[in-house]
Amino acid sequence: MKINFKTVHTSKCSQEQYNTWRSQDEKAIGTPKYQGLAYFHNYEYRHLLRDWSDFKELAHRKSFRLISNWNDPKAWPNKNDYGSVDNERLQYAKKNWHILYKAIHDSFVKEGLQTDGFSVSHTKIIAQTLHINEKALIDVYHGQVKENLNMPNPLTIYFYSDPGHGWGGVPRVILTLLEIESYISTCSYQVGDMVWLEEDCDLSVLCMALINQNIEFKFTDIPNFFGSQDIRTCKHYKPE
Repeated sequence: MKINFKTVHTSKCSQEQYNTWRSQDEKAIGTPKYQGLAYFHNYEYRHLLRDWSDFKELAHRKSFRLISNWNDPKAWPNKNDYGSVDNERLQYAKKNWHILYKAIHDSFVKEGLQTDGFSVSHTKIIAQTLHINEKALIDVYHGQVKENLNMPNPLTIYFYSDPGHGWGGVPRVILTLLEIESYISTCSYQVGDMVWLEEDCDLSVLCMALINQNIEFKFTDIPNFFGSQDIRTCKHYKPE
């Protein structure tokens, strides 16, 4: 029975139907019949692949390239509204997150890995699928926990966004303590002692490093970025 992903998370899908589809997909884990509804991954990857959180949002953004008709304008609602194209693509990807799950699952199977396994090989595949820095993700999941990190717990990440993008701000010393300075790209910005990490990749590197070190964090939205200053006119981040 093929799962109807257009209705699976809507009021049109009854709980009974959802449970039937999910049970069916659980039985298909490890086979080509798996469709991407049932959870299959190791518990360690839960924040990256399962929870409805900022990680899920970031994962959705990375799933764009996996959608077969991504560049087909006919697949888009409001296809002439190019001013909000990024938001449209995000919404479209949200409705097709199962493609991301299936891509990772099938790659595990192809490489002969246990679908619920936890290893460097698993992490590499996830990084490649999500288009996340591979070395950074491996360090986050398989590096040793650093003792006695002198930083706030929970750590506040200040989040600023304009109509086109978003950035998470933390003191640069946080990146130094977590030893992730070299993994941050020049797409982020530095203003004084604060680094503003772009939301698509760099911010996820920070969040995953914090989780690996058992450091809680929270997001605080800020309505204005240093008054009327445009963040895009600021100095680009450079590792020292």
